[in-house]
Amino acid sequence: MKSLKFDKFSSVDKLLIVLIFSSLLYSFFSLYFFKIYYRDSLWIASFAYNFAKEGNLLDVLSREPGLAIGHGRIMDLLYGNFMLYFSNFIYPHRFLSWIVSFPVLILFYLILRNINFERTICLLAVLFFSVSEHFLLSSHSARPEILILLTGFMSLFLFTSKNQTILKIIASGLLISISIDIHFSSQIFIFILIFYELSK
Repeated sequence: MKSLKFDKFSSVDKLLIVLIFSSLLYSFFSLYFFKIYYRDSLWIASFAYNFAKEGNLLDVLSREPGLAIGHGRIMDLLYGNFMLYFSNFIYPHRFLSWIVSFPVLILFYLILRNINFERTICLLAVLFFSVSEHFLLSSHSARPEILILLTGFMSLFLFTSKNQTILKIIASGLLISISIDIHFSSQIFIFILIFYELSK
């Protein structure tokens, strides 16, 4: 893994790092006033909350048993228990997504370094990614996108590492399986791994 010692970064790199942290601070302070959202974000959050608290999925609108389509129980357990533990927060699901966004950006940087991009290019890509509308939206809602990015990027990081081992390949496949359970759309990572392997 490439060195991450701060004194080895150029002035441009340090500026990019400051801007990345600034974007994360903006993301944090915008948790309460960010206006772009999916209509079903709170609906999915309520499903997760009821699953963790009652052990079943309950539609809060009709107060009847419901069905969460497209995602598995890993997300419900994670978000539901987080909301139960931090019930005093107004938007606990948003805080969890924001926290998860940190390792997502770090993994994105490490993946780019693994495939031999220059450090400045990697930091610039991370900066643009951190301020993109989709990333901000994913880090502010209870939908599964941010968890898909986390597990998918973890898998890609292991798969693109220089010192490849059977254990890393198995772990990469396991993470993809977990990602698919979080949401079906993460199957795209399978094709990314296949194309990366074919391009070597």
